[in-house]
Amino acid sequence: MLGVCYYPEHWPEAWWVEDARRMHDLGISYVRI
Repeated sequence: MLGVCYYPEHWPEAWWVEDARRMHDLGISYVRI
């Protein structure tokens, strides 16, 4: 199990979907927003 903190307000909204895909591809199971 791997988790991270992610603060979307610090990044352009256009990046959010790609960031989520990358986290998934890296095996991240939990994201605290």
